[in-house]
Amino acid sequence: DLTSYAIPYDYALICVDEDLSDYGMFGLGICLDSYIENNGTVIVAGFPQEYPDGYDNVDYGLRFKAVGNITGSENNGKNILYNADTIGGDSGGPVYVNESYIDIEHNLSYDYNTVIAINVAENSSQMINKGVRINFDIMRFCYQNSYLTAS
Repeated sequence: DLTSYAIPYDYALICVDEDLSDYGMFGLGICLDSYIENNGTVIVAGFPQEYPDGYDNVDYGLRFKAVGNITGSENNGKNILYNADTIGGDSGGPVYVNESYIDIEHNLSYDYNTVIAINVAENSSQMINKGVRINFDIMRFCYQNSYLTAS
């Protein structure tokens, strides 16, 4: 079926004319096999069309995010599966990990977010959701873009 064939390739590169760095930046990273095998923690974010029960009085356009764990992969590793809750309209949103950097010698520490997949499908009845895994092909797609301004 066409839908299951298309999902591993359901990503796009969007170029904008203005600097959006004031809104916060996400790094782009490859989702390693070891992170999947260890059921790593992921965060999924998006701007859904509808909100889950209990969020009836929120304004449209509010960012929704949920935390869960990777539960496996499929399509020869092109997709990751996770149990972080997603809502219709979250497709295209980042599936990311929050990491910390600590440099004891220079007394530096900071948190950062790295996108490891792109949310593409939800299955709320089974609480298993799917994302296109960031791999070497997707990294090449992004970094060979002549409009790319970040290094």
